[in-house]
Amino acid sequence: MKASLPFVSVAVLLLTYSSAQAGDLHVDARNSGSEDGTASHPYRSVQAAVSAAKDGDRIKIAGGTYSETISVTNKGIVFEGGYPGASSYDQGGSGDFNQADPGKHPTILQGSSGSAVLNVSGTVQTIVDGLVLRDGRFGITSDAYPELKGTVTVRRSLIENNGSASSQGGGIRAESALVVEDSVIRGNVGERGSGISARKASLRLVRSLVEDNESRGDHGGGVYAAGDVEVIGCVIRNNRVGEGLNYGWGGGIIVFNAGTNATIADTEVLGNYAPTKGSGIFVDDGARATIRNVLVANNQCSERGGAVYVDGLDAQHGSRATLINVTVAGHACGDGRGNALLLEQGSEVTVESSIFWGNGAKDVTVDPGNSLKVRYSNSIDNLSGDGNLSVDPLFANPGKGDYRLKNEAGRWDPQSESCVKDSETSPCVNAGDPSGAFDREPEPNGGRVDMGAYGNSLSAGCAANGGAGGFGGAGGTAGQGGTGGSGPAGGSAGGPGGSGGSAEEGGGAGSGGGGGGTGGTGQAGTGAQAGSGLGGMAATTSSRNDDDGCGCRFVHREANMSMVWLTVLGLLGWRARRKYSKIIN
Repeated sequence: MKASLPFVSVAVLLLTYSSAQAGDLHVDARNSGSEDGTASHPYRSVQAAVSAAKDGDRIKIAGGTYSETISVTNKGIVFEGGYPGASSYDQGGSGDFNQADPGKHPTILQGSSGSAVLNVSGTVQTIVDGLVLRDGRFGITSDAYPELKGTVTVRRSLIENNGSASSQGGGIRAESALVVEDSVIRGNVGERGSGISARKASLRLVRSLVEDNESRGDHGGGVYAAGDVEVIGCVIRNNRVGEGLNYGWGGGIIVFNAGTNATIADTEVLGNYAPTKGSGIFVDDGARATIRNVLVANNQCSERGGAVYVDGLDAQHGSRATLINVTVAGHACGDGRGNALLLEQGSEVTVESSIFWGNGAKDVTVDPGNSLKVRYSNSIDNLSGDGNLSVDPLFANPGKGDYRLKNEAGRWDPQSESCVKDSETSPCVNAGDPSGAFDREPEPNGGRVDMGAYGNSLSAGCAANGGAGGFGGAGGTAGQGGTGGSGPAGGSAGGPGGSGGSAEEGGGAGSGGGGGGTGGTGQAGTGAQAGSGLGGMAATTSSRNDDDGCGCRFVHREANMSMVWLTVLGLLGWRARRKYSKIIN
């Protein structure tokens, strides 16, 4: 197996930003004098700035806690948090609104249980950047009726501890188009879609963490979405649905309705819970879904199966799903029906280059009237189809959540933070679809994709000709990032330095990259910039995320050739919190 999931190649993300443009308004609760929205006389409340703003304006908010609910109607506004402001405006000076750093100056919008922290209404384009929204009935709501042309974009923000047991959505309830990037949605409560409910327009969820959200209703613990749906490079973890009801569907992600087209890629779906079916991913009511390079592991149910559950509206309106390079593992339910994959109500599913293993006595159930085609995949069920296997895939360390494949040529070991060579090679290595893409697997790659979630990865781990060295670890509480590991013998590069500390208090920079591989031509990797708590840190051309940060185990998320290495969730700067200790991650 090569190394890890091929997360999207992106440019380096900076969590500090600066600009100056017409239409800027300023907010700082510490201003005790007159207020007109200038940097020297900022508004004391965000709503005052909203009331004064025109369409297209930007509101720059100094760090601090703002206990208010905010309403925007038919104004496209950019909200930016994390500015230093000033400790006092009594001497006639001006607050510092030149460069935001949400880590040093967290901007917290504190709501109330009766309303949303931020409500957006109308056909507008709204951007929320570098804010914490907490303790409201919702974190954000949007309503773009009648034309549904509005878009809400959330970047580098934390939305937590919002919700009501009787309301759809908790963290975000969007009825306009919704884009969420590089953000954390956690600890919210709702009736359906407690983390994110986006059921009327479209959802694009990228490089974000959705965790510890709880649906008190029967659908959608983490994400509940219809329309055009993209979930790319995310971790969907430890969300729950229907626990008090003893029935419920879609613990992690549910996509539903005819006309819905969903792509879920380069993503981990871990430790979610649904009593009935679809504890990980639920494709429902005629939706279409492509699921590629996804690990669905250690999700839980109490009665029936289906870590991935595909169910139609009725026999004439089935759902459709394609699974390519998917691993479903660690999911055993009470009745043993299709613990990995369950098809009902006229649905059609195609599976390629995937692994179902460790899910109890039965992996797949296909009810009458449904269609399943499986090729070049591995399952305990000994499924019919070209190139299928029914053998132990030799996961590296499933007890620790490592579902990479053992490989005598070498693989990355996240526990030891090093490259290791196994005494045996998984039969799933170089056993995927012969016509499947393997171009993201650096040579030597055997000329064929591996089975499972790590097939066609961007990083080769410990390929025979060297490859990258180990990463330095992410900092702990106010900690330093680790030193990058040396590249393996003959390696082409040393490992990059560790990312800065990703705890809430923030940490220091990584202490530098490792050396090149012994006998190789590698250069020392570069350490990351310092991290600084909420809002996180900047990254140079190489950094990594580990369980000391947001918990994403897909290390070695490498971009091709000259593209940057990016910590996917470590950039957020938040230590992951596990509310439900019984969930195994």
